[in-house]
Amino acid sequence: MQQVKILPVLVLLTAVLLFVRLGTVSVFQVAEARNSRCAVEMFESGDYVVPHFNGQVRVDKPPLHYYFMIAAYKVAGVSEGTSRFFSAVCGMLVFFAVWLAVKKNLGVNAAVVTWLVLLSSLHVIFQFRLATPDPYLIFCHVVSLYCFYEGLMSGRKGFVLLTYVLWGAAIVAKGPVGLVLPATTVFLFLLFTGRLRIQVIRSMLPVWGSLIVLLIALPWYLMVHRETGGEWTSGFFVTHNIGRFNRPIDGHGGGFYLPIVFLLAGLFPFALLLPRTLVTGWKAIRHNDWLFFNLLAAAVVITCYSIASTRLVNYIAPAYPFTAVLIANFLVSQHETQQRKLFAEWIILLIVAVAIPVGVLLWMKGQPELQSISSYPWMLGVLPVAGAGGFILNMKARGKEALSFVAVGSVMTTLLFLVVLYPAIDSCGSVSRLRELARSTPKLAAYRSLNDAFVFYHGGTIPVFSSAREISVYMKSNPDALVIERARVSGLPDSLSSLTAIATVKDLFSSQSTIFYKHEVVNKNNDHEAFPGNSVVQ
Repeated sequence: MQQVKILPVLVLLTAVLLFVRLGTVSVFQVAEARNSRCAVEMFESGDYVVPHFNGQVRVDKPPLHYYFMIAAYKVAGVSEGTSRFFSAVCGMLVFFAVWLAVKKNLGVNAAVVTWLVLLSSLHVIFQFRLATPDPYLIFCHVVSLYCFYEGLMSGRKGFVLLTYVLWGAAIVAKGPVGLVLPATTVFLFLLFTGRLRIQVIRSMLPVWGSLIVLLIALPWYLMVHRETGGEWTSGFFVTHNIGRFNRPIDGHGGGFYLPIVFLLAGLFPFALLLPRTLVTGWKAIRHNDWLFFNLLAAAVVITCYSIASTRLVNYIAPAYPFTAVLIANFLVSQHETQQRKLFAEWIILLIVAVAIPVGVLLWMKGQPELQSISSYPWMLGVLPVAGAGGFILNMKARGKEALSFVAVGSVMTTLLFLVVLYPAIDSCGSVSRLRELARSTPKLAAYRSLNDAFVFYHGGTIPVFSSAREISVYMKSNPDALVIERARVSGLPDSLSSLTAIATVKDLFSSQSTIFYKHEVVNKNNDHEAFPGNSVVQ
């Protein structure tokens, strides 16, 4: 393998997966919709301190990702692609950082395999294509820890100071977790390797580091506390930090083992090798500082979210690069004939590779709104073909070719999913089909609840009313407005009989539909006039 020549190929493949059709899919996901609209409201109002969504203070997240979105908006306008652009940039930078760190500590072969392990994971790529704060946190978390390790081992103070800069940025990206997780990793590494000594701690410049972290993170938190009278501080720290730790939020609970399941699923297919990596490679990991550091970094993330009550798959994403390093080292250290022993892993890979397209196909056939594209999952057949080919090659003691075959198949599957299947699914959902209606309507109101994505596409505040009386009062003064309802079936009371449904489309990955209503107009013949320019959408 020409390792040096393969780097441009890896960079090109990664850039394609991260950036191609980045803005094609609508922001139908709640998190993307809220983050993107919040950045727009900051941009339009010029208030870069207090985050707002739909006219209300948004206490969910700190502002780092908003600032990068705003920068993209200023250059290329407000769109789905600009909302996600710097998330993809973060992904590209993480790949480069991991490459440099692994290349120095384990060699070029391990760096190439680590890159391929990450590139083969659909969820790794998917995570860096979302308009959320997670890509920014992952970047700060991963790069800060690698900077710390380099600074500790080489004695170069620049890397040590950069660690603190990134910790400060991580706090502005997602709050205390941006400091607690990497700092815990550092502490445990120093403790378990016998380096928790005064001279070592002093070499880490803790006083200067604390000042750097405070100078970067503290000003905004103080300003938003003052501007909101403590509302943001209470909502973020009490509800979205302590609250998420103590109890499941929005139904995202589950057993303590879920983060491990998320890790194995998120790094599929190569995560199937993780159990054997840890069992057979424990001695090598324990006696190699670099490998042990990566093990601790991954374990801290997994353990934290195993203890916390709220569990989401994106929470454990910062553990992906560190886990990939361990798997890559295992693969590189294995002789090709030894890889034939991985029979169980290959069988599981084949089963899962077949189950994925079959499962997606069956799910889509059960969704009425997806019937027009119900045959699309067959393109995911690339994955079982790659698995079968890899299995055959592995049994012939051609381990490197087998792994390369699976990696290529996984990358092709990810590309087909992101470029063809996912946009096709999105095009059948309520947000994609009704966004132009929301965008072209001067005034919108919501009855009880709405899909937050329509706030982004409408471009203005959508008042949400909880009672029929409030809607009636609003419609009297705004007769040309449209009303949105999100429900399984239309639930308007008789007192709102003057509202006629003009569009009903099921929301993606939900049992609910979005329904648009217009105030009924009766002509001279007592017939109902249709909504101009729009037929009823079902």
